[in-house]
Amino acid sequence: MAVETENSPHPVSIGRVLGVCKKLVDYAPAILTILVNWVDVIPVCASIVIVAAIGLVIDFLVVRRRRLAGLPAVFPKPVSVTFLSVFAVLLGLLCAGNLSQEVFRVWCGAAVSGSLCLMALGSLILGSPFVYADAIELMPPEKLQGLQENPADWAGFQMVMTAVTKLWAGSFFLITCVNLVAGFLENAGQKVVSTILAVAGPIIIVTLTFKCLQPKVISISRATATLALTTASSTEETAPAEV
Repeated sequence: MAVETENSPHPVSIGRVLGVCKKLVDYAPAILTILVNWVDVIPVCASIVIVAAIGLVIDFLVVRRRRLAGLPAVFPKPVSVTFLSVFAVLLGLLCAGNLSQEVFRVWCGAAVSGSLCLMALGSLILGSPFVYADAIELMPPEKLQGLQENPADWAGFQMVMTAVTKLWAGSFFLITCVNLVAGFLENAGQKVVSTILAVAGPIIIVTLTFKCLQPKVISISRATATLALTTASSTEETAPAEV
């Protein structure tokens, strides 16, 4: 049995620090993409690749600690893999001279949001909603254990994860459409309008999705799951017993 001393790091404290760092790094690539409209894109693209790679390393450490503690965890996170893959390819094309910085600025947003949309749809097809990976890490262990011990509650939780993933897939698709419109406006010479649309559009959509739509979707999904469970229970109670 390991004995803690005064100089020994507290496992919970380290876990919390890793968790905070992980969330900051996870969302950093999305924030850095805004810079491509005003600065040299190759350093920004390289920074996003590096940050995404660091995020995966931190994610690995967090997941390992959770699994050692007997908690479920998913590695790697689909969003981090998507950012790393997309920008690694774009960086390679930029460095090879097969993609100009001007073209990159025009269509980068559409490429990223489109990739996120495909990632979300792919996770649904595979039966593993991408939001599940973060949800189980944000949920208190006691609550998560309670869900796993109750099949009905766990089924309801899975319904919520599927519904939220569908919501974000739709949001990513809408952002892709906005970015495509911004790209066409850029090519048409409407640079100011294009920049405003490309920057403000995704921010507004993400904010509305996270603050307004997601809570409603979660509430509706929970109510639907509860109704389905109640209906199933009533059916079992009223069904004639087999002789």
